[in-house]
Amino acid sequence: SAASQSAAQQQQSQRQQSQQGKSAGTKWIVLDGAIDPDWIESMNSVMDDNKLLTLANNERVLMTPEMRLCFEIDSLASATPATVSRAGILFLDTA
Repeated sequence: SAASQSAAQQQQSQRQQSQQGKSAGTKWIVLDGAIDPDWIESMNSVMDDNKLLTLANNERVLMTPEMRLCFEIDSLASATPATVSRAGILFLDTA
């Protein structure tokens, strides 16, 4: 489809810019709060090889190789196995 071709072209362009040294370094997106089952599923495509977030209005946001996601949460109770399998989990015991 035209949208997937456009996303692929954008990704290729971003890789070329990164290879040319125009990257400004690692960028972190930090999400702090409870996982909501309604929106966390849309994050799965960001955390897999596609690195593509599709917003509610169908706008697509492509994660560049320099971008990283961090979820700071209290519980994995609402996380699906699909989400957990895509994430690195670090558990900090506060007791």
